[in-house]
Amino acid sequence: MQRRAGFTLIELLVVIAIIAVLIALLLPAVQQAREAARRTQCRNSLKQLGLATHNYLDIHGQFPPASFSAEGSGANLNRSASVFSRLLPMMDQAPAYNKMVFSGTDFNGSSGTDRNWEIKNSLRVPGLLCPSSAMPTTRSDTTSTNTRALGSTVPTAITVQLANYVGISGSYNTPTGTTRTETAWTGSGMLTANGMITPALSGAVWDPLSPKYGSRPQPVTIASVVDGTSNTAMFGEQGILTKSSASTTALNDMRASNIPGGAWSGGENQTSRVGNYTSPRSPYLINWKESTPSDVGVNTSTAGGQIHSVFSSAHTGGAHFAFADGSVRFISENTSASIINGICQRNDGQVLGEY
Repeated sequence: MQRRAGFTLIELLVVIAIIAVLIALLLPAVQQAREAARRTQCRNSLKQLGLATHNYLDIHGQFPPASFSAEGSGANLNRSASVFSRLLPMMDQAPAYNKMVFSGTDFNGSSGTDRNWEIKNSLRVPGLLCPSSAMPTTRSDTTSTNTRALGSTVPTAITVQLANYVGISGSYNTPTGTTRTETAWTGSGMLTANGMITPALSGAVWDPLSPKYGSRPQPVTIASVVDGTSNTAMFGEQGILTKSSASTTALNDMRASNIPGGAWSGGENQTSRVGNYTSPRSPYLINWKESTPSDVGVNTSTAGGQIHSVFSSAHTGGAHFAFADGSVRFISENTSASIINGICQRNDGQVLGEY
């Protein structure tokens, strides 16, 4: 009797086991390759953001402001556009920018008249998102009564884009003196204007370490970057959930873009929620998740847009930063707080050291 050629059950099980081992060995390598590609894409997005900022500088003679003071009050309060709104023409979004209204409109959209609701509802810019981040890319905003009064086509809610990148208005170290330190400061929050993407808020009360330009900070120019463009960061990452305070173990979406208006709003003012910029303070600056003895990293609210929101990244071990010279660097979360504070300031005159 002629035997049929084929595998025995034992041989088949051995082959399946070998294939399973090979897949188990290969899968991490595939995942690492994919993450490496996502990291490269994230770096490129920040690189393009830096180039867009320099194009703005070439055209306007100054770096783009983070926001302007709100106009009006109460139900007629109109908040200004964000730094990302102002950079749209330099990010291949000139048609959207040209349709936008920048005066007499509420980019926040929660009280005043949002004349840009239709654009905000449809505008999506992939370059503001990190491909490694699992955070939501949009949020739903209820339109105000004033906005719905524009016409019957205005919906009760719109969907606006969020961002994984944040402008840096400076850093807060300690409430007195001029020497950069790593000391945790537990006082109430306050913005600084010693960075690259600063708000132009009239009547603002500024931090003692910030350059005082009267009641309104002067525009940031190349000449005002006295620490050098290669030593000063313009944008950082915000790509994961972080702590809202040391007294809680909960993690929240504390991104500076997670406010009404999303990536397109400059936010409230220097004592409330800000939009798409931050003024980080020592000592917890990147990926703040651990329990700490005092509340230092951000405000105690669980909402996004806090004035001291920390940097965070879905990339293991640190976060990407776009510098004023156009370069992009990955900075470890274990880097000295004094160094991270230093790269957030354009004019503190301190030597950074190795990082």
